[in-house]
Amino acid sequence: MNVDQITQIAIALLGASAVWLSQSRTNRFQKWACIVGLLQQPFWFWATWRSGQWGMFLVSCRIPDDCI
Repeated sequence: MNVDQITQIAIALLGASAVWLSQSRTNRFQKWACIVGLLQQPFWFWATWRSGQWGMFLVSCRIPDDCI
């Protein structure tokens, strides 16, 4: 497994987990949705930087500011 595959798997798993947590019925799980979502940001940075998608890189730099 190469770095790109690991990055894509991490983005998919963390993103799906954040969505699932945000839709939970209890506040205990909902409060972790933002944190899990932010944990995927380094993987977005890496993926967009490595592929040269500069527009998406700028968007992925802006999203954590909106969450915090």
